Amino acid sequence: MENQNQPRKDDLVLGGVAPPPADGVVLGGLQGVKSNLANPLVEARMAALSEALKYGESGLNLVIQALADEAEQVREAACALLQESEEPSARQALIQYKPWLFFEYLRTTIGHSGGVSCSCLSPDGQSLVTGGRDRIKIWDLETGQELRTLSTYHYSPNSLAISPDGQTVVSGSYEGYIKVWDLRTGQLIHSFGEPSSHGASIVVSQDWQSVLSVRFRAIDVWDLRTGQLKRTIKQNLGKLTSIAIAPNGHTLVGGSHNNIIRVWDLRTGREIHALTGHSKSINFVAISPDGNTLVSSGGNTIRIWNLQTGKLRRTLLLHKRRLVLSVAISPDWETVISSIDDKTIKIWDLETGLELDSFQSDSGPAYFVAISQNGHTLVARNRINADVWDLQTEKLIRTFTLVGHLSSVKSVAISPDKQIIISSGDNTIKLWELRTGQIIRTLEGHSDDVYCVAISPDEQIIVSGSADKTIKVWNLKTGQIIRTLEGHSNCVRCVAINPQGRTLVSGSDDGTIKIWDLETGQELRTLQAQRRVYRIAITPDGKTLVSGGDPIYSTAKVWSLETGEEIQTFQDYPVDSIAISPDGQTLVSGDWSYRKTIKVWDLNTGQEIRTFPGDVDCLAISPDGQVLFAGCGDNTIKVWNLRTGELIRTLKGHSYLNFGGNCLAVSHDGQILVSGSGGNVKVWGVP
Repeated sequence: MENQNQPRKDDLVLGGVAPPPADGVVLGGLQGVKSNLANPLVEARMAALSEALKYGESGLNLVIQALADEAEQVREAACALLQESEEPSARQALIQYKPWLFFEYLRTTIGHSGGVSCSCLSPDGQSLVTGGRDRIKIWDLETGQELRTLSTYHYSPNSLAISPDGQTVVSGSYEGYIKVWDLRTGQLIHSFGEPSSHGASIVVSQDWQSVLSVRFRAIDVWDLRTGQLKRTIKQNLGKLTSIAIAPNGHTLVGGSHNNIIRVWDLRTGREIHALTGHSKSINFVAISPDGNTLVSSGGNTIRIWNLQTGKLRRTLLLHKRRLVLSVAISPDWETVISSIDDKTIKIWDLETGLELDSFQSDSGPAYFVAISQNGHTLVARNRINADVWDLQTEKLIRTFTLVGHLSSVKSVAISPDKQIIISSGDNTIKLWELRTGQIIRTLEGHSDDVYCVAISPDEQIIVSGSADKTIKVWNLKTGQIIRTLEGHSNCVRCVAINPQGRTLVSGSDDGTIKIWDLETGQELRTLQAQRRVYRIAITPDGKTLVSGGDPIYSTAKVWSLETGEEIQTFQDYPVDSIAISPDGQTLVSGDWSYRKTIKVWDLNTGQEIRTFPGDVDCLAISPDGQVLFAGCGDNTIKVWNLRTGELIRTLKGHSYLNFGGNCLAVSHDGQILVSGSGGNVKVWGVP
């Protein structure tokens, strides 16, 4: 009451810079900004940032503090506001803001790191489980989205089975081990088995009590719940390709590479039948629910047998030059669906052997087909894609991609707007959504491995170089090929687009560097470089080119892009990877195969500035030129202070770094780092 201008205990305060009352509420003002910056809603914090700048230095300090906010959108908004400010403190904050100090592994792009080797369909027909290399993945058939990844750690699945209730997955491996997983949580329940140089294929009994592990000379019978070995049946089984167990749990059928199907009594280990007639290796066997009928495929035939007598009932014969790749039987055992190597899927009447229908797949021959329990849905999978068909209408519902690249990622790039990652590995280029890791599009057109990709500054064009000796120019938005550039006589190892977006430079194993007009595709000039050109980099002003080549025989060369003249050569130092600082004054080169060092050079004088240790395969420099990122042979990414030579930190998370090319890229604002990881891409940033 003595000071009418100060708020009392329970007042509402509108704006101003007065401290908040003990039990009051602040509406607006600097205190309101502070309150909103503590709001758990990202939108509220972003709105508060713009309001903060109305309150002078105090408000500016709040924006600077927001550079450490947990949400990327808030950090980006704060950074954008500070870039517009002319205050010295804002500029100093941006200089000191180093997101790489807080980099952590964020995600890996969706899909297997290589081809899919095995799969199974959930009983409800909602999910597909796939195994490949060291991962098991669960996919939503409705959307094609990856639901969960089971990390198997140097364990390569070769067979999968899913429980009748859809809650448990059992996997066998090429290493001989068996793992049991909780499908809902992705947790490993238990692991058992014995190492085997020939691997172990598994089959689970119908009552889901036992799992059989079939090895080269033995059949192991395990208790599925406890992982205890019940018994071992010694038998020279040969090289089995497919197995099935009868509903009674007493009969095992195995198809082999020698075209023979063998039937055993699991209780005694005695061989009951040896069924012959297939002309090729057996790739599928299945036993009917009543245990009386056996269906097998091999070569160009599907055969139906009486399992009790071993007598052949009928043969479904295809064209003699075709091969049956996979077979599925409807739940009612009335029809057989077969995948043929000419991309055809055929439907047969199991009782009469008559062909009922057939249709074509655009995704390629299917190595796995499965029918849902209701008989309405067919899943056809090759090593890369999965097709989902409606069997009632025979219409393709959707196709989705199961893998990243079939081979190691060789090149990566980030779009300037940080929305898309571009990667190359096999003979394809893939576009990924950076925030989720979901695949957007696959670009197909090269006939051999794609070694390099580059994106134009205006984000309209992708350029790729391939072992097929061509360069392709793609429309980023549509994925269509704009043109193909031919001129190199050997593999195209590297491509780069000048900062102005008008000139394309390519390097090849033919020892030349070619300069092209990106708009017309016309070859402007050819530079005779060295034995092979593995790496190229263009200075920010677009006037100078640096090339590096064969790691043993080649050195870094500096060229004038305007005249094609060789300016200088860095003598007596092999180069595997190169990077140029944003100011165009510094060259960094790496050598992993010979001296295993990183060297920093003055690009104008050719003088060596400093040396870092490490067998580095790829390099990238932060946009402010302060930090060097190096992918190293010890499966880490090392972060160096480029000016002082200090090792800032080491990023760990790769199980292996098989880069095979220039596989590090930093976003234009330094907020995101991407790196090659087998057939996928890892994303690093501030959580």
